[in-house]
Amino acid sequence: MGANAGKLSRDGKSPADIARAKGHGALESLLMRAAYEDESLWEPSADPDVLPSSDQWREAKEHWATEIMIVAYAGGLVRIARDARYFSDSLGRVLVGWHGTYDPPCGMDGESMI
Repeated sequence: MGANAGKLSRDGKSPADIARAKGHGALESLLMRAAYEDESLWEPSADPDVLPSSDQWREAKEHWATEIMIVAYAGGLVRIARDARYFSDSLGRVLVGWHGTYDPPCGMDGESMI
């Protein structure tokens, strides 16, 4: 949701610490890079065929994919199938939640962000 990946919880744990404690090594690594290298999970791709993603949940507008869509997220790619539902922000960027969820984009708890 755009939170600072370097911010500590009340008990002094970083998001990377929590990911590690829950056994999510890849997520820990991603969060450490985001915290210490000022990297964004929603960084646009240099590839013109890869669409940008967004975390602007309040702007959600429902769409249906007319073709396969490839969306950049967290250093990887999310594939949205043709005829699949997805949501975008006011600039047309695809809303992507944790673990690449998009219909709907969900938070870490699996609940919809929109």
